[in-house]
Amino acid sequence: NVVKVAFKKLCSTKMREMVRDTGRRCDGRAVDEVRPISIDVGVLPHTHGSSVFTRGETQSLATVTLGDGSMNMKGENLDGQTAKRFYLQYSFPPCSVGEV
Repeated sequence: NVVKVAFKKLCSTKMREMVRDTGRRCDGRAVDEVRPISIDVGVLPHTHGSSVFTRGETQSLATVTLGDGSMNMKGENLDGQTAKRFYLQYSFPPCSVGEV
């Protein structure tokens, strides 16, 4: 495990050095180059809203469900009770970036 962590750190360091020295990312894009994004809406029939965002080989499916005020996300902080009308639950699993 120690060797694995050290190797990953070395790879990250070398990758950052390569980007800094060449001005190019590992996929050949310049550091200021952004891939185009495409958006398809209404992809799921039984949600209040849905969309698929695609940029390069990465895709994200977003869904929306509407509710009334009683369905707010309730929480607590130092000032007392809180209630949020909107919150985004986001999952970015390690496998989505090639980690296992």
